[in-house]
Amino acid sequence: MKSKQFNNKNSVEAKQEKLLLWKEKKLAKLNKILNFQKSKEAILDALVLLQTTAISNKHKELRCQKIVKKTNKISDKILYLQKKSETNRPILEKKLAKLISEMEKKEALKRQQIEQINANKQRSLQNQLSSNPASKEEVIKEKIKNLQTSLVVEIAACEKKFSLQKQKTQNKCQKLLAKIEKKIGHLKSNFSRTKDRNIYKCKVIVARNNHRVTQTIERFDWKMLSKEEQLEILTKVSFYKSDTFGYWLLLLTIVFELIYIVQSLAVMPRDFLVGISILFNIVVLLFLFTCALKVKAYSKPFAYASIGYGIYNILRIAIVIPFILQINYAEIGISKAGWIIICLAISCVLSIWVGISSYGKIVRKEKYKAEGKISFKELSR
Repeated sequence: MKSKQFNNKNSVEAKQEKLLLWKEKKLAKLNKILNFQKSKEAILDALVLLQTTAISNKHKELRCQKIVKKTNKISDKILYLQKKSETNRPILEKKLAKLISEMEKKEALKRQQIEQINANKQRSLQNQLSSNPASKEEVIKEKIKNLQTSLVVEIAACEKKFSLQKQKTQNKCQKLLAKIEKKIGHLKSNFSRTKDRNIYKCKVIVARNNHRVTQTIERFDWKMLSKEEQLEILTKVSFYKSDTFGYWLLLLTIVFELIYIVQSLAVMPRDFLVGISILFNIVVLLFLFTCALKVKAYSKPFAYASIGYGIYNILRIAIVIPFILQINYAEIGISKAGWIIICLAISCVLSIWVGISSYGKIVRKEKYKAEGKISFKELSR
């Protein structure tokens, strides 16, 4: 009896020691989680600070540096061309004045030469007239007239040539100046376009970075909230937002259902059960599609139906396929059997998960309504 009591005491002590060890381990785990959470919060704080400092004016300047360089290059080019045109204009005007003065000098020399030649000719003719008799007087007079007219014609021709040359040089100078002004105007228009584009690009970069900052701040605020507050916010949002997550997961189960149908029909024995299974699987596909639509709209019966479909898939793997459809897993091969089992297992997990999550959301919504946290006006929106 004493030995039994001693054994009982030992077993109780051992249990107590085990419990104490388990408690210490649990506390150590909890402390680790708390430390990790604190470090996470510190990292999040640092991230927020980094994001806010990174998207400061300096960061904007760095990101927009290429754009600013481009615009500065164009503006420098315009200024250089404007300076060039300003410096070239007086030089061109000086050159033009020089050319005109040179042309005028040449014109004056030509006139002097023509006048001298004509004067010499007139003198020779007058000498001939004084030495010759009266019979040749009329002929010499005519020659003198002709010389005078030819002088007038030559002078007019020289003046015309000079005016044409002068006009040509002036036109050339005007064309050069017009070309420079046109180039400056074209560069100015390009500069304004590039400037507008680059300003828009800078604004886009700044807006994106500001959006990232707000996102990080929102995430940080969300992480700082307690689980109860998070659930409350999610339930409030669910009144205005459909359950798209559950909807897409159930659509994914339809894909796995189709793969299962193809694989099972390929290995089934050819009898009347083939037609029945095809019709039944069509009904299942339609049921899954309606279930997906109803789960999206937070329907409780279809949340149960989704869980029921998952349980039915377990029965399918264990009972329906080997006994009713008479498909032997050993005979059909590992790959085909694996496809059938994997597809049904995945669709089972997904449908049960969707059903439970949808049911939880609906229950939270009902509780939220019952507590009067949302008014009828808000619901009618």
